[in-house]
Amino acid sequence: MKRQWVFGGFVLSLSLLFGGCASLTTPKPDPTRFYVLEPLDKGAPAPDAIYCKGVHLGVGRVELPGYLDTQKIVKFKANNEVFISEFNRWAEPLPGACERVLAANIALLTGVESIETFPWVNPSSHDFEVHTEIQSFQANADNVVMLEVIWRITGARGKEVYHVEISTYAKPSDGSYPGIVSAMSAAWAEYSESVARGLVQAARKKLEQMQREAMAEKEVEKDDAVIEAFEEQVDVSPKAAESSPSLKEASSGLD
Repeated sequence: MKRQWVFGGFVLSLSLLFGGCASLTTPKPDPTRFYVLEPLDKGAPAPDAIYCKGVHLGVGRVELPGYLDTQKIVKFKANNEVFISEFNRWAEPLPGACERVLAANIALLTGVESIETFPWVNPSSHDFEVHTEIQSFQANADNVVMLEVIWRITGARGKEVYHVEISTYAKPSDGSYPGIVSAMSAAWAEYSESVARGLVQAARKKLEQMQREAMAEKEVEKDDAVIEAFEEQVDVSPKAAESSPSLKEASSGLD
């Protein structure tokens, strides 16, 4: 009887041992979910987008506050408490995602000749550059995605500033992470539309400036041609001027 009890206990111990090992080796499903910002799939061109024909654009680095510069999705709770999700993440670094989607949206809305995202290979070839500094970009305690951004449009290497603006966008969500990401994509799309309008204005301003400079240059060339024609008709050399008081006076007027 004692021997049977010992044997039964031994079998039970082995069952528990191997059962525990089996539970340790069985992989658990990974609860982590990955998300991306979505670009516009369609959209009406910005008004007067024809001015962007032939434009070469550089999309600069998108700057983020430190608390957002993470692949974990961030949201605000009450009293400005920050919640960083461990299992809901971006599939790519958020700055790069913002740059990629901004470039795609602007291309759709303006039809520019080319767009180069940061890092740039040949910045001197840019007609314009877009510089973006995000102040906030997350869902708040009411599940509304708030995007606040300082942005500017400049010439190549930031030498000439064409447009500077502080913009705020609000998009409601259902509070789920897919809903929050969708609202963030919508807010970024609206920002892209603002940039597209600013780019059209900058391109128009630059074109008008070039036209004014060309007209001024033509006026100078016209004046030079008149003077040259006058000099061909009248000998205004020093010797001729000395011999003729009228020529001397005309020559003095040209000096």
